[in-house]
Amino acid sequence: MNSGDEVLMDFGTAFNGYLTDTARMASIGPPSEKLKKAFDVERKVFEELLKFMKPGVKASDVYNKTMDELDKHGYRKYRRGERVGHGVGVEFHEKPHIGPMNIQFFSLTWS
Repeated sequence: MNSGDEVLMDFGTAFNGYLTDTARMASIGPPSEKLKKAFDVERKVFEELLKFMKPGVKASDVYNKTMDELDKHGYRKYRRGERVGHGVGVEFHEKPHIGPMNIQFFSLTWS
């Protein structure tokens, strides 16, 4: 690896039958301006989504809001797969799957 390289780390842990799933970005050495901008956009989009996600909102609406927010900043072309998030618990990728086809409503508890 060289100075300026970007690193994506995706990992999880298990404890008493429950799992976690975490992703982090880092740079080798100081981050580039491109990476700084991407991080800033991701933080802004995440903050907007936290305000938007609440009981009664459909998972597909969260997906669409994510795409709209990324569009505002010119980043939609970088989306990953057909979902922008998922639950965790006894499986790494549990419901809710936050994608364009999921019409499930958010709730305080998922079963």
